[in-house]
Amino acid sequence: MSTSSADGDPVEATFAITDVLLDQKGVDPPIGLDLDGIDGSAGSPTQDQGECGATEGARDAKFGIDNVLGMHLWPDLASVLKIECEVERTHKRGLGTLLIHISNWNGNADDAEVTVTVVSAIAGFNRPGWRTQEDAQAAAADWDFLIVNSGTEEEPSYDLPIVLDADGNPVEDEPCWTPNHTTNDWFFANPRSFTSQYPNVRTTRGYVSGYRLVVPLDVNAPIELMTDRRGVSIPLVGGYLVGDIVDNALRLENAYIAGRFRVSELVEVGEAIGFCGEDFTGIYSGYADLFRAIPSSFLEGAPVISDTPCTSDGVDGGLGGAVSVGVGFSGVRVSYAGLPPRGVKVYDGEDGDEPLAHTPAKYHAPGDGQWKMPDACQLFELLGEDAVAAPPECAGDYSFTPGAHCN
Repeated sequence: MSTSSADGDPVEATFAITDVLLDQKGVDPPIGLDLDGIDGSAGSPTQDQGECGATEGARDAKFGIDNVLGMHLWPDLASVLKIECEVERTHKRGLGTLLIHISNWNGNADDAEVTVTVVSAIAGFNRPGWRTQEDAQAAAADWDFLIVNSGTEEEPSYDLPIVLDADGNPVEDEPCWTPNHTTNDWFFANPRSFTSQYPNVRTTRGYVSGYRLVVPLDVNAPIELMTDRRGVSIPLVGGYLVGDIVDNALRLENAYIAGRFRVSELVEVGEAIGFCGEDFTGIYSGYADLFRAIPSSFLEGAPVISDTPCTSDGVDGGLGGAVSVGVGFSGVRVSYAGLPPRGVKVYDGEDGDEPLAHTPAKYHAPGDGQWKMPDACQLFELLGEDAVAAPPECAGDYSFTPGAHCN
């Protein structure tokens, strides 16, 4: 504790994640942690033991690393939906970019207590002239952050934000991600990541050891991944965020979020990202080796408490039917602009109607003025396969091309 000031340390740093890695079928070992403390990997003395009974599909990776989804579910997303590429191309534009904000850090290799906040961005801009968060707030004081939610059945809205200046013109100049100058990229936080003014994912129990950042995440901390056509919230149980701070705190390396989330969340997650038209049985059938003896009542949408670790939903916050997940990424140092200074408004009326004031909400029903994340299956139902198919630019090796303003 001698490394931490009782009054709080002065350094703040914000990292935007890049190079998201979901598909870990060929990664040895996959990204993650030994969450249950048992090495159930093949050839170990405790082979096939541990969480979920370690059936063939749920068997631990090397060193006991628990990452069932990275080894068995995410590969399908990578091959069919190209979701890693889709996340990259959307986040590089400043939309949904996951931000890791560190405060109360002494700036040194070791600090026993730092505060870490994880939020997504509603918009990002390249602004070399801004130096402080106050600069960003002052410059954006007359901007309008709008969620345009005015779609029809024939052409549904994606419920995505636009930013207008005082003259009603779109504010552009998206982030440039220029190496060693990424702090010129400023990101405004998404109010979805907050309840009132308080972040949904925030802890004072983080620490830095040998420049490795370790952040225990609160139970059910909702980590959101969003693109322009699908979005999902993963409320982790017993999760950690880990990453190495390198290059004079300009980058994160070897970074990942690892933890568990409940089996009962799998269907909601599956539909949001594009497993459409499936019931519990259909979604689970492709991953039957992950779950043992699933009770019929569970498949019918009624989670049960049972003695089967991978199908019970636990009691009193217990892990119950939780499966392991690990998501890898890198991070670059960017600048945090805070919440939009005038809030965010949702427009879902006729031309000329006043936009409705934004209130934090996970989802909204049509017309109630609250913003939801894009839902791939809803778009699929209205627009067909093209609405949720992999973006054309992701067919090959996608690489981000900075805008002309970055030259």
